[in-house]
Amino acid sequence: MMKQLTGQIQIPPHNLEAEREVLGSVLLDNLVLLQTQAIITVADFYKEAHRIIYQTMCELLDKNNPIDLLTLPEAIRAKGELENIGGSAYLYGLIENLVTSAFTTHHAKIIKKQSIRRQLLQAAYNIQILADDESLTTEEALNQAEQNVFKIALKQTSNGHQGVYQGIDIIDRELFGDDAHRERAGIKTYFMDIDDKVGMLPNHSIVAVAGFTGEGKTALIDSIILRFIKETGRPVFKWSGEMSLEDCTLRYVCMEAKLDSTKVLAGKLSKEEIARYHFIKKAVADMPIIIDTTGAITVIEFKSKVRRLKLKYPDLGFVVIDNLPLMNHEGKSPPEGYRNTMVSLRAFVEEIGIPHFIATQYSYQIRKKENRMPQNDDIIYGSAVIQNSTHIWHIFNRKEDFPAMKRIRFGKQRYAPTGIITMTWLEQYTTFKDYIQGEGYD
Repeated sequence: MMKQLTGQIQIPPHNLEAEREVLGSVLLDNLVLLQTQAIITVADFYKEAHRIIYQTMCELLDKNNPIDLLTLPEAIRAKGELENIGGSAYLYGLIENLVTSAFTTHHAKIIKKQSIRRQLLQAAYNIQILADDESLTTEEALNQAEQNVFKIALKQTSNGHQGVYQGIDIIDRELFGDDAHRERAGIKTYFMDIDDKVGMLPNHSIVAVAGFTGEGKTALIDSIILRFIKETGRPVFKWSGEMSLEDCTLRYVCMEAKLDSTKVLAGKLSKEEIARYHFIKKAVADMPIIIDTTGAITVIEFKSKVRRLKLKYPDLGFVVIDNLPLMNHEGKSPPEGYRNTMVSLRAFVEEIGIPHFIATQYSYQIRKKENRMPQNDDIIYGSAVIQNSTHIWHIFNRKEDFPAMKRIRFGKQRYAPTGIITMTWLEQYTTFKDYIQGEGYD
């Protein structure tokens, strides 16, 4: 039953006539059920009897059985629900005076709209309870309130009754279909060797990129941002705890224009470099990169920002945290704070369905040693990162490597084998590119 706001008597929004029209139309033409399934679910019906009828119709369709005035009452009777819906007479009444199923989609949309309004009223009630709960901090109450509304805004039709063959069809379209379908399965970095090793990063991925200071972990993520946007046109959100908006922007311009940022800041550019800077800055200005530089952000504040951005940019490609140690980790001790943050982020990524790249660093007790292979346990408070990340990438050098070489070790990959690849590192431009042996960077 719909909860009531204090001081109000609220009849939940509904349209029983539209519900009857949809159910009756399915009895007239079973195929219209496929149209309604793209719009509504069982939970969208207001009347319990209608929920039972619609659920049973979906089950009959899934078994390739006809839906008529013989099969439907029998199937409902087998559940022990026939009398609860009003008996066979109620089912006969659904098609009485109904001559066409042509308006089924229109009526299904009415049902959906009324369902959303009921959900909003329920969310309003829940938010009132949160506002009155003095055991919650203001941040916690706001976060939970946003979740209540956000789930309604992003909720998509889910057909729990579908058979496995329909799931296979979805997978085929996502993994082997055109680019539009593949986008829904996850993202690529558009770096040749990374994508060959990793494949596609699913939408619920958390990629931890670890390295010592100056090794280029943030630069690698920034390089991925630029390539991803140029290939897809989709926006990316980056939280930076150590660089200002101006610093981030200058880095992107220098990366794209192949300019040394120290020369830019020192005013030592040639005329040709100045012209290149002004030409490239226009292209960078048009890139959908959203940057937030809130200092010591909490995970609750961070999630709130991402939710709002997802509503504003439904095709948000991925999210970046730069970097994890600079977030405000709430806990009785640093290890507990890190664990709380990572557990919360893992649940959030599952909720919102957007890949997250997280820059992090090694423990202060770990010293950079020549030719030492980085390990997952080297990461600061590593257990929290290891347990809650789907991927862990390490950036490092070997003693024998040329200056323009960087190694990436895939220390954890939930969906692919681990291993090491080589990339070209253009330090003066703080950017990465695919490694091609003999290209001249050796």
